[in-house]
Amino acid sequence: MLNGSAEISDAKREEHRLDCDRVVLYRDYYTYLWGMPMKLRDPGTRLDPGVSDAVFQGRQVKSLRVTYDPEVGGDTWYFYFDPDSAALVGYRFFHDESANDGEYIVLEGEVSGGGLRLPKARTWFTNAEDRLLGTDTLTGLDAAPE
Repeated sequence: MLNGSAEISDAKREEHRLDCDRVVLYRDYYTYLWGMPMKLRDPGTRLDPGVSDAVFQGRQVKSLRVTYDPEVGGDTWYFYFDPDSAALVGYRFFHDESANDGEYIVLEGEVSGGGLRLPKARTWFTNAEDRLLGTDTLTGLDAAPE
């Protein structure tokens, strides 16, 4: 669906690059992000040995730097955890850290269902300009059928 409509014109498909390969790419990417921090255990994930103290969005956090085996990915990620609850509060990635490219995502709220607890909202910003890119809002989780 695009903006709530299942009717998507060819012009809109082209404008938003809605082809099967791109849809699969985004499905996998968003599934990866919703699966955080559990996805940090995936093969090819390289966790830095130490956790650092940092500030993310004005709050004290614990920061974990993550890279990946070349066949998995080339980006550098930072994951930010609440020091008291260990809840994931945000993450940041760079394609080229020295260029300050990439984005950061702020997590807010929580939705529970089907044995999962996931962030209710993910708000995306650019690293370089702090420009708002958008917000993903999870409205609910359906329990998996038994």
